[in-house]
This record gives sequence, C-alpha cells and structure tokens, in this order.
Amino acid sequence: MLESKGWMAALFVVACAGCGPKQQPQVGGETHWLAACDLDAHCERGSCICGICSLGCDGDAECEGSTPAACYDRRSPGVGRQCEGEAEAVTNSGICLAVCETDADCQAGTGCIAGACVTVNSDGADAGSAAVGMTVPKLPDVRASEFSSLSPEVDFDTPVAFPLPSFAMPEAARELVGVWSEVDCDPESIYSSCLRIEIAQAAGSGELTGTFVRVPADPADALGPSPRALETDTWYPPGTTVDDYSDLLWHPQSGVDYTILDAEYADGRLSFWVTPLEYWADWCALQSSYPASEVAADEWGRDYFCRPSEQIQSFEDSNSVHPNQAGLTPEALCFWDFSRACDCAVTGCFPAHWNEITLDLVRSADAMEGRVISSDKGTTEVRLRRVER
Repeated sequence: MLESKGWMAALFVVACAGCGPKQQPQVGGETHWLAACDLDAHCERGSCICGICSLGCDGDAECEGSTPAACYDRRSPGVGRQCEGEAEAVTNSGICLAVCETDADCQAGTGCIAGACVTVNSDGADAGSAAVGMTVPKLPDVRASEFSSLSPEVDFDTPVAFPLPSFAMPEAARELVGVWSEVDCDPESIYSSCLRIEIAQAAGSGELTGTFVRVPADPADALGPSPRALETDTWYPPGTTVDDYSDLLWHPQSGVDYTILDAEYADGRLSFWVTPLEYWADWCALQSSYPASEVAADEWGRDYFCRPSEQIQSFEDSNSVHPNQAGLTPEALCFWDFSRACDCAVTGCFPAHWNEITLDLVRSADAMEGRVISSDKGTTEVRLRRVER
C-alpha cells in the first residue's frame, strides 16, 4: 500500500507546521505503536519517528501488529504532512502508519489524512494544514504508479495539495551513473538533435539525480538554460513570440537540461518521464496562488490560479486569456488549458505537467535501448551507449 512518489517534490512540499505530537501516547500493551510520541522511550516498539511510534519499512508486512497499518512511501501525502521532509533522514523507502477511513479509526493525538493516521493539533487540524489554517480532505487510497494522474473524487470545499513528482533516482540506478548518448541518431529527425541522459551522484548526500537533454548537431542551435525570472507580472520567457512559446511548451529544447522524474529501475529496465514545461520552473515559483473561487464560478473551486481576482474576474475571462498575436499576457501562463505553463496549489505554483514525455529503456551492459513516447511525436525507437562513467 505504498502511496505515491508524488507530482514536482523537491520544490514544493506541503508545509507542515508543528510536526511534533500534541498529545502524549496512550499507555498499555502495544498502544504506543503508531501513537503520538515525544521520545523513543515512549515507544515499546520501533522509535519515535516524526512524532509517531513507528518503523522504517519497505513493505506492509513489516507494519503488522494489533493496529491495522501499512507501509507508506516517504513521499506520500500522509508522510509528507507527518514528517515535513524529515522522513528521508529515517528511511529510503517508507514508514509504518495506521490505516484509516475516518478519524475514528485513529488513536488519540492522530487523525485520518490521505488514508493514514497522522499527528493532529489540539484543535483537530492536521499538522500539514496548520500552516495555512485549513483542513485538507482525505485522498483515496492509491498506489504509487497511479498518483501522478490522480483526480480524486472528494469534497473540494477545501483545497488538496497534491504530491509532486520525485526528482531522486532509485538506489538501484547507481549502476547507471554516467553519461549515455544516443547511438546512430539522425540529428535531423524528431527534435533535430540527439538524446543524452546523464545520471549523477550528488556530492555529500550521494543522492542520485538524472537529466535529459537534446544535443543539437550544431552547438550554436542550443537554446541553453531558461533565463532567470525576476518579475511576476511580465510575460515569460521575455522576447518570445507565440510560435516560440508553443514550441517551448510542446518540445524539449536543444541544450536545455530537463529533470528525470519518477524514475523506476529494476531488472535492467529504466523508465521515467520529463516535461518541457520545466522551462517555467523559475517563473512559476515566483507566483502567488489564488483560489479559483475568487476568480471563477463555484464549480471550479478545486483549482488554484496564479493571478488575483482583480485581474481575472471569472472562469470565462480566464478562458479568453490566450497567447495570440495581439499580445502575450502573464495570465495566459496560468490559465489556458493546453497552453498554460504553471499549475498552482495551496502551497504555491509550479510547472504544469499536462505534457509528459516518457522513456522506457532496457539495459544491456553499457547500452540501453527502448522507446520515447510523446503526445505530439508518437513513439520512436532509441539506442544509447554509455560514453562516460
């Protein structure tokens, strides 16, 4: 029952105010297990992890006991609210949490958030929502592979802060560290460039991350990194035309490093996805999010937008804000369904992910081959060879 890795985690994680417990654990038998705690001494089993008596885990079997429990991925909504990012220091996989459908299923000091019992404040608000002064409704139980496209049917009277994708490569991918370049590629085909993947180990932490880049035949054709965003109320990137903007939205640009997201590697098979919309990460991060209820009809209340109500008065108005030859306005970066660059949540704004490019590769020694799947180019075959370790 490992929950999602999530969707864009290193940048935007739900704020967690007061991750420590607000009530002392219960006493007797195994009641300390999965209850709120302050110290390891309070726990008859496991240790005090993020304010709950728990264990690091890789599977549900490790969490069995008198309280129904499961192993929740450290990047899942419940763990994110409980640990405020501290889980990575405890486990590479997940931690045990009691499973629930309602608050009544949880021990004192904990409440049901996203199907897991997590610490609540004395006023009943969960730790993750305390910073923004609102209670986050429970998400349905869902496995990791299903989370990136999740559209849960829950009450959206209050906002849900969805988990963001994982930037970290799995530990098993350590054997892939190096630079992998496309073999026998035609620089005039598909994106007029050749694919290169780099998997690197961070100094100090040792965490693995990966980048995807298209290398043009002529270095002069490389676009290079996105320009630094300095202002929130101007069109971005500066100087782009409508045609430029469309190309940036739909295609990975030559010379731009795109982050490998939600990578999985097992039995020699590597899969991951990237999004061209990462180009707007810097600009989106500067934006403030506004509830759709301030700028649109009530039925759109689940959404958050970038622009305040005095600039966009209705959802109909937002749909009319579209990149066109008459003028490129910042509102278009936040609103138009398949031309927007940013998505927003209660915690802030980040690159939209309606355009995903997926890679599925199989390794054999120092070579990998497989498929590149994109919404506009379809499926293409690709072969890579490791050129640098």
